[in-house]
Amino acid sequence: MAIPLIIGHRGAKGIAPENTLEAFEIGLNFADGVECDVRLTKDKKIVVIHDGDIKRTSNGKGRVSQMTLEEIKKFDFGKGQKIPLLSEVFALVKSKNKKIIIDIKGDLPSEAKDILFEVGNFLKGNDKEGISSISSIWQEALFESKKNGVQSKTFLVLDVELMRDDVFKKLKETQADGISIVYTFINDKLISALHAQNYLINVWPVDEPDDILKMSFLGVDKIITDYPETALKYLKKE
Repeated sequence: MAIPLIIGHRGAKGIAPENTLEAFEIGLNFADGVECDVRLTKDKKIVVIHDGDIKRTSNGKGRVSQMTLEEIKKFDFGKGQKIPLLSEVFALVKSKNKKIIIDIKGDLPSEAKDILFEVGNFLKGNDKEGISSISSIWQEALFESKKNGVQSKTFLVLDVELMRDDVFKKLKETQADGISIVYTFINDKLISALHAQNYLINVWPVDEPDDILKMSFLGVDKIITDYPETALKYLKKE
């Protein structure tokens, strides 16, 4: 049985402020790679943050897309951490010879496409080693990445349960390389069917030891977890 790769969710979301350099440092100590979320500032800088508003994760408020990087950098995103640029997180991951999943956010397909355009340009110039992959809930954005010649593997994010035929239909429409799916929506039959057609399977958010072991036995490719140290321990990769 192949042991799946461990990916730290938003760095190590269960241990440190999510999507901060501290969280990524911790996550990379235990995981094979990390997952991060990206959006664009008003001045088109790629920043690492999940929400469209900074209110939940910082001591400020306001829409990311309506503030410049300089304005957002004034706020505390937990334990004195500032919002990082994708370039900063990518450099950290690269220095440790590990992997990164970049999740394209956005409140509309058009916004997601804009974000992915900038991310694609960044990766074309910086990811010669092929350490990155891209995920998104936005099918249109993933399809655009293939059209624009981005070499990173792409994963369609599924946060609702679908019939098997619908999963394959969406994969073909997006030309994605696999799915990133809520772990409770996956089963051995779907995994076998996807692997039979060379699709890859990431599951999230897998935090409990029993679920970590179950996903490993089912044969998923990557386990995305808030607690990479726990996953490392129970998969005996230490």
